[in-house]
Amino acid sequence: MLRERLEKRAALLPRGDAVAGSPEERSVLELAAAELEALGLSVQRYSFECMSWRERHVEVRSSNREFRAVAMPYSPSAHVEGALVHVGEAALPHEWEKVDVDGKIALVMIYRKLDEATWQYIEAVRRGAEAVIFYDRYPSRRRRMVVLFSLDYRFGPGAPPPIPAVAVSFEDGMRLLRASRGGERVSVTVEAEVRHDATTEVVYAGNLSGPVLSAHADKWLTGFTDDVLGVAMLLELARELRDSAGY
Repeated sequence: MLRERLEKRAALLPRGDAVAGSPEERSVLELAAAELEALGLSVQRYSFECMSWRERHVEVRSSNREFRAVAMPYSPSAHVEGALVHVGEAALPHEWEKVDVDGKIALVMIYRKLDEATWQYIEAVRRGAEAVIFYDRYPSRRRRMVVLFSLDYRFGPGAPPPIPAVAVSFEDGMRLLRASRGGERVSVTVEAEVRHDATTEVVYAGNLSGPVLSAHADKWLTGFTDDVLGVAMLLELARELRDSAGY
């Protein structure tokens, strides 16, 4: 059964982050290469340098509570203390005019279109926030999403994020909202490692002159749909299509 085969493959991949250029990502690449070779396909590799970002430690505290949080890539290392201001899911510039986050920590609900988190982050920076705490729209989960400080989509380097950004669950977002209304101060601590000399690679096999199927090996947290499922589907299709496609 397809579902069972996909779940079996997914179970072999790292449970946590598999950051670009990390040993965890390499284990995904090695697993994929071994399975493609087992199908009789000629496997080749292309190595290149990449930036590698990894969370080392994250802490969000109010006066009487610590909250579970994850850092948003590519958040810088920093320690910030200050008043907390609830922004809600504001994304457009005029929506931010209703709140004053200058010199404060912005508490932001992740926008329903996830990529807009970057625009929420940019608005917080533009308006003088010292840090951003994102909280999820749905209960019982925390998500990592890349936040940038570039105003355009690009394939080359962009401006690095200047202030720390973290994410908490919906439940903790509501607790922090109560803390902000009570006038409590909050602290945000991020310790992150950034390497600009890490190495990753592309593993490729099959007939690259025909249709080419691809998936990325790196992921944040469990990463089931982004992109554990993609890797598992690619390997399943390779089992069926063999040399009639490239991978």
